[in-house]
Amino acid sequence: MRGLSRNLTFWILTLVFLGLVGGIGWLVIPAQLRSVSASRAELIQLAAQVSENEQFLATLGSIEKEPETLDELYQKATLSLPMSPQPEILILQLDGLLASLSLSTATIEVPLSAPVSEEGTGQTAITKFTISGSMSFDQVKQLIVQLRTLSRWNQLTAIDITTEGEKTTATITGQASSRVSSPKTFTGKQTFLADAEALFNRFTPYTTVPNIETEGNFGKSNPFD
Repeated sequence: MRGLSRNLTFWILTLVFLGLVGGIGWLVIPAQLRSVSASRAELIQLAAQVSENEQFLATLGSIEKEPETLDELYQKATLSLPMSPQPEILILQLDGLLASLSLSTATIEVPLSAPVSEEGTGQTAITKFTISGSMSFDQVKQLIVQLRTLSRWNQLTAIDITTEGEKTTATITGQASSRVSSPKTFTGKQTFLADAEALFNRFTPYTTVPNIETEGNFGKSNPFD
């Protein structure tokens, strides 16, 4: 009987011990597994961030090696979407466009005051402009086409064409954009320069941004000559 009692006590203690071990394992092991899974996900995320940072630095390195290209793209970007309305530059661009179409008698109206309105969250300011004068219907069509490829991003809002005998007069109204605020972020995309060149090479500036500090009055006694 003593042997049987000892065996029974042994098995009871063994079962209690296994139960305790199993209970502790049931509580601890899932938490450990979750911790391992979270650590693995964190490592994957860190590896992705390291890869992005390496790409970012590589892109900056490639850009640093092409300062002339970067400066050229900056000039094009400034003409396309300047950080301020720059109505005087808009006038020069429109004047150059009209000269390319031999429309030297057409008039340009651009307010020199602050932009008349803003769009969206206030990041993009709008400056209105008007081109009017005597021109043929073909010149009107060419003017509309070339306004669409003008480097200063713009949108036409009205086109008014009147004909009296052989004389055709057109008035084209539009609005040019400028970005008054911009996020200071750069993704480090490897194709940054190529993408920027493909974007800005689609447009024609018809002028260059003058350096007033070195060129004075746009480098001319009359800036519109």
